[in-house]
Amino acid sequence: DSKVPEVKNWTPKNGKPGDPVKASDPTKDTEVPYTHTKTPGQTEVTGKQTVTYVFKDKDGNVVKTKTVEQSTSFTGKTTKDEVTGETTTVWEKQSSSYKAETTPVEQGYTADKDVVGGDTVTPEDPNRSYTVVYTPNGSVVPVDETGKQIPGTNPVPYETDPTDPTKVVDSKVPEVKNWTPKNGKP
Repeated sequence: DSKVPEVKNWTPKNGKPGDPVKASDPTKDTEVPYTHTKTPGQTEVTGKQTVTYVFKDKDGNVVKTKTVEQSTSFTGKTTKDEVTGETTTVWEKQSSSYKAETTPVEQGYTADKDVVGGDTVTPEDPNRSYTVVYTPNGSVVPVDETGKQIPGTNPVPYETDPTDPTKVVDSKVPEVKNWTPKNGKP
């Protein structure tokens, strides 16, 4: 009796290598069908949502940054075809959603976005990156008819809206001794 031969990267459809093969007709070849050997495994993909808060000065220079990160991961069962080398993956979950990040109010600064992130990602594209830029708030500057700052006065910076980092609250016209505002009243 012959035995089922071992063939590298191939698996017999019936039985296993070393099993006996009975010839139905000893004068003819006996075909033993094989399939590609499939090796099971597991894989993990990690992803990250990165929000970078960039603080700039009045000239546009970066003065500080702050980063907030969230992470996610995907686990999948893999099958590698040992003949073709191709690996297929069945993911435990097809997608994951990051939490949206609400931009914090920073007094003295106005942000360019109030909320970022919160995207749904997949194992094939798990990373997201966002930038929020804070610029210094402007000021109310008392000026004379020629546009020059009135001596002895100081600019009054706008206050950031405590409920919306992308806005400032309306400011009052400052009172300047011996001067009358052209628009509004102190």
